[in-house]
Amino acid sequence: MDNSRTDDGGPVKPSASHSRVSNDRGIESTADGIVELCQSRFPDRYAGIEIGDDLKTLVVYRRPAPDLDEAVRERFPKSKVLFRDARHAERELNSIVLHLRDDIGYWRDRGIDIRGFGPANDGSGLEVNTSSTGDVASALQNHYGIAVKVRPPGNVILVPPWQGDLPTPS
Repeated sequence: MDNSRTDDGGPVKPSASHSRVSNDRGIESTADGIVELCQSRFPDRYAGIEIGDDLKTLVVYRRPAPDLDEAVRERFPKSKVLFRDARHAERELNSIVLHLRDDIGYWRDRGIDIRGFGPANDGSGLEVNTSSTGDVASALQNHYGIAVKVRPPGNVILVPPWQGDLPTPS
């Protein structure tokens, strides 16, 4: 259960990604700085970041790491940052994403048309965009041994550029 609260006592609800549209470029810049710090110094701990609905709070997901928390607070002392535990680090999830990218044809041959995928910002597992029906999540979870959230085609899940383009369906 999440008991995180904003300054006014309301719950913090993270957005889908840290690039959420905001009138405050400062929070987006801070989020980018936190990502850079965490990816470079804590790659086996950092999972992801989200901007809260209040557009003032950053939620950093990480494997429990007091030194990561301290480094972020020290570097961004005026920023409102919450830390939440994650099941997996981004680095671990990215490794599985690469396997999934290489397996697109395998899944297509089994009737699963994967249109997008990537690590979940909260470090819980992978997010996959597909129009395929059936128990896609279970098939992927069984194959990769990790939690998978399936999203319909209308939800955009971006494959980072370093992962390459998805093949076009035949």
